[in-house]
Amino acid sequence: MNDIIKRFQKNSFVKSILVIIILLLAIFILTPRFWEPSVESWKQWAAARILRDTGGFPVFSLGPLYIIYLQLFSIFEYPFSIHLEHIITHLFASLAIFFLLQKFMRKKYALLLTIAWIPHLAIVESGGAVAGIGFLSLYLAPGISRLRNKGFFPPVLLAAALCHTVYIPFLGGHIIGTLIKKWKNRKNHLTIIARTEKLKITPLIITTGLLGLFFLTIIFPSTHMDNNHLVIDPTYSPVSFKNPVIVTFFNVGNDRYVKSTFPESEWIYKDWYFTHEEAFGGATTIPDALFNNPKTVLKNILMNLGLGIQMPAYFFAGKYLGPISILFWAFLFIGLLGLICQLKIYDHFPQIASISLGVATAFAVFTLTIFFIRYIATLLPIMLLILCHVAVGMSCIKLYLNKLILKFKSLHSSKNNSKAKRVLIFLGGVCVILGLITNEWFLASLILPYKDFSFGIRLQIWAFNISLVVLGSFIIFFQKKILNFVGKKIVKIKNKSEGYSLKKIRKITTLLVVISVILLLITAPFPLGKINQIKAVFNNEAFLSEAQPTRPVSMVSNYQEITSFLNKNTKVLALEHNWLQAYTEVKLNNIYEVWSLPPFIDRSGEVNKTLCGLDVILISSLWSTEAPNLGCQRYLRYLLHVKPFLENSECGKQFQKKEIKGYGAAYIKK
Repeated sequence: MNDIIKRFQKNSFVKSILVIIILLLAIFILTPRFWEPSVESWKQWAAARILRDTGGFPVFSLGPLYIIYLQLFSIFEYPFSIHLEHIITHLFASLAIFFLLQKFMRKKYALLLTIAWIPHLAIVESGGAVAGIGFLSLYLAPGISRLRNKGFFPPVLLAAALCHTVYIPFLGGHIIGTLIKKWKNRKNHLTIIARTEKLKITPLIITTGLLGLFFLTIIFPSTHMDNNHLVIDPTYSPVSFKNPVIVTFFNVGNDRYVKSTFPESEWIYKDWYFTHEEAFGGATTIPDALFNNPKTVLKNILMNLGLGIQMPAYFFAGKYLGPISILFWAFLFIGLLGLICQLKIYDHFPQIASISLGVATAFAVFTLTIFFIRYIATLLPIMLLILCHVAVGMSCIKLYLNKLILKFKSLHSSKNNSKAKRVLIFLGGVCVILGLITNEWFLASLILPYKDFSFGIRLQIWAFNISLVVLGSFIIFFQKKILNFVGKKIVKIKNKSEGYSLKKIRKITTLLVVISVILLLITAPFPLGKINQIKAVFNNEAFLSEAQPTRPVSMVSNYQEITSFLNKNTKVLALEHNWLQAYTEVKLNNIYEVWSLPPFIDRSGEVNKTLCGLDVILISSLWSTEAPNLGCQRYLRYLLHVKPFLENSECGKQFQKKEIKGYGAAYIKK
């Protein structure tokens, strides 16, 4: 018997090693070339540097556990440090996803689906979000030990919340669900002594350490001026940068207000420092904004929902699919029903509460801010779990419908038949009226003065309208046939199984997985196409680095040249100040930010004095190109201050220009 167990364990170990090797190869092959991490990643690496140099913790929204984790890679030279961190973090997330999926399907299909998601997850920023996806996947996997999902503070769920704030509501839901479950089972509680004896030391130590990290973040905050979610100077910001929801809400809101109110030629001058008072009445919180200007807030919410409608399609196909995305809501609701039914069977109430509160909160936040893919990607483990339960949900619906039909088996009686007709006519009428009312002109009246809807949004609206009208008309005109069908169904149900067999559920799940894998591989985000991706892989080039023509700026490719004229004492100004903080040896206090420059002409001469005291001014083509930015206008600061300083001032003439291909230019003081 012992020999058999040993062989089994050995075989499992070999299979695990094989899975790891396959996933590593897949990460190397499928990680999109001609793409590199940007400011969303830089700011967390910068926060890690600030913690290392000052001893103060960054704001909680940056993910304190992930910031601590980044310290492990700071000993390596850039860009090897980001390459290594990316591979390890994504390998962890992929393994966790595989571990979750293989609980519901054959391992080969679980592996295929995991691999298909690798190129899509590769461009999700930041790394803290990817690590959180991994921890949440471990929490959701069934049949797991106390180390992963038991108690008030499951270590893996706590770790997810310490990597990304989107998972805090999931943790809150778990705590609430555990409290309710313990209250319901209070009569069966063990004695305190017995419960204490059952506690395991390892989970206790891990949980205590993670909770300790939470309190350390609060007790020892960083005193650096840019200790906020964006890791930038907040001097010329109309709202606090501490809360990511508030930042995104007002940033996106001001941007939409500008683009809907002013001609395009004026957008570069409309910094939110000026527009915030007009757009939101100077509000600093979302309730204040709703009170001051409810129409603007409502317009933004409706615009967000235009993207939110497409959200389920992303989790099935890896991409927003326009009007047909509406169809994927059926998979979402059916799968969610199946998941809840399954969790109820196994009495996983804390998980139900966690998923319910977490998803509801996330959707509410996205509705208030925006449905960016890097935001909604954090819900991937939930959506994969829902996909795995679509067949179970279909079985549950069949079971419920069968019970409902049997419950009303007297439907053919004259009295009940007339009532049923009236109900069907009412439902059909509601569908038709909703389909006619919710047209593009009605919605436009709510959204004015925004510009006309795009063709894609119009198509979505009309698809929704037509579907409702057709459904309502069908119910009204074919009520008799519907009732006859239901009546006939009664007889058939009595002698048939109410749900699907396990074999059928597996077949449906496999079919959905195969379709999803095909769509994910088709929509894989390779910037220069699949052919160039293959060439780059064979030539072993452009891993986590950009090359023309995808973007005009590549920090990875120009690292050596940029750092060649920088040292610890160099005073430098750059749009990419977070990159300088994260990956160079320049002292933190010697790195000057674009956002420290006012979005207006400085009459005091302080700005010119500051610029004159610099050693290097880095001007990327991204900064010097005349284009509007989201909320904060970077080009405006270049136009008002840096450009006239270099061209017209006596001090500016002391700076010698050095062209940097694939970046822009460096102005170095002679």
